[in-house]
Amino acid sequence: MITIFMDDSFLNGLHRTLGRERFAHSCGVATIARDLAPAWGVAHDKAHYAGWLHDYARNLPESELLALAGKFAYPVDLLEQRYPILLHGAVGAFLVQESGLSNDREILTAIRRHVTGECGMTSLDQLIFVADMIEPGRCYEGVDRLRDLAATDPKQALINALQMKIAYLEQSGASVHPRTTAALRDKLLPDSRKVAPSGES
Repeated sequence: MITIFMDDSFLNGLHRTLGRERFAHSCGVATIARDLAPAWGVAHDKAHYAGWLHDYARNLPESELLALAGKFAYPVDLLEQRYPILLHGAVGAFLVQESGLSNDREILTAIRRHVTGECGMTSLDQLIFVADMIEPGRCYEGVDRLRDLAATDPKQALINALQMKIAYLEQSGASVHPRTTAALRDKLLPDSRKVAPSGES
């Protein structure tokens, strides 16, 4: 159990960092994540806090994202070099930790993974990934169906969210990160065929 303080000082500081539009988006993600937390088997306080902080580095210029990735010794891959905006999750997690806003591993991992997804995502990772796509400000074909699934069938909601992200990127001519396709393959694989990590049964 962690203690999280979201007082006026925290919210005002976050507003200065994110700006009005990004702050409103993060508020929506935080609210959705908190409300869906019980259905996803996630602690509501962690879900709420991770939702607020998931886009902490989203407004940074691409050159700064690359520079900070180097500072934190994050291994930038070829696609991230081409599209540095993909780094805002990883860099945001480092900055959140460096600023003292959170040292919680689950929260930091959810911030890092929300951009592309990843094989082996935790329930909190999955919730933040989906909440980012269904917060009230989102308006696109299929979002209402995704919202319904998020409240009733978390696994299928994540599968649909990954499929929709991949389809959107392909249709717009953008490259799909291998982590995203790996995350989808991981969720489509029957549980009986998944190999437990070393030391687990």
